[in-house]
Amino acid sequence: MARVFLAPREQQVLEGLAVGSALGAVARSLKISEGTASGYLKTAKRKLHGVRETPTAVAVGYTTNAITRPPLLDPEALFLPREQRDMVPLIARGAGVERMATELERPVAEVRADGRALLASLRAHNPCHLITRAWQFEILTADQVIAWLAPALPDKIEIQATIDRVLAWGVTAGLPATGVALNTTVQLAAYGRVIHTDLCRLCRDVPPDSAFGPSAGARATLGEGARRLNLPPLPSTVEPHVATQRAQNIARLVRSLLRAVGELSQAQARIPRRPPSQRTTPNGHRPTLFQARAVVRQSSWSQPGPGSLHSQPLPRRQA
Repeated sequence: MARVFLAPREQQVLEGLAVGSALGAVARSLKISEGTASGYLKTAKRKLHGVRETPTAVAVGYTTNAITRPPLLDPEALFLPREQRDMVPLIARGAGVERMATELERPVAEVRADGRALLASLRAHNPCHLITRAWQFEILTADQVIAWLAPALPDKIEIQATIDRVLAWGVTAGLPATGVALNTTVQLAAYGRVIHTDLCRLCRDVPPDSAFGPSAGARATLGEGARRLNLPPLPSTVEPHVATQRAQNIARLVRSLLRAVGELSQAQARIPRRPPSQRTTPNGHRPTLFQARAVVRQSSWSQPGPGSLHSQPLPRRQA
């Protein structure tokens, strides 16, 4: 899986939570407000494949090398019952007690008791710290995270056919059942987050002074994707027309993302490559903005115009 790059503050906040600290303590150690730290955490979650829960962000951060992985410990030094081991991947996915009880087919009270025992066995302070400790003892691995993080997505032809089918609901076809519309929305949103990540990467790869950068429409689509693709799911009790409207909105967004990715990819293919002499300085490094401005100032000073202060030689000072 490709590496995810976080901003320094985003990485520091997530790493502080991964070692078991509370968000307020992390904010105080970084000398920022708790609201600012919460904003960094929210941005980090969006970059980490749009996860919602903080323990999931820690697991994905370790998998994608977005945060520093903890040192591994001897797995033989820890014994956990099978019931507790089975809970670790579900906690990493952000599942609550009720959901874990449903998937494990166990009573809620037993799952809650095993959760407390799991924290004590791993000597973890909270669920985020539990993910770190489970990673150290190799109870949770990158392969497990990748298995549920990147499920098999449909190809472009299939998703185009799905978009056409969804947009035909209520026009040339009847409204689907609420469950069908909601499941289709989840599928389109998962595909849209992948395309949104590709579009973000393409926008970052464009040089700031290039004439082939993203258009205003592509930037608007990028912002709309960041807002709509991470909306909370609708409850299963909504009316069919409400679920259909959500599915059609996501379908139009995914179609716009696909169009923006295609246009930007074609534009970047036309970017002329600069010769090495223009891309680097004599010492082999890329020139900074300060160096570029210094060259401009030096060239303008060395060639003064007629009548300027430096056009005439300065009088020599008498001894």
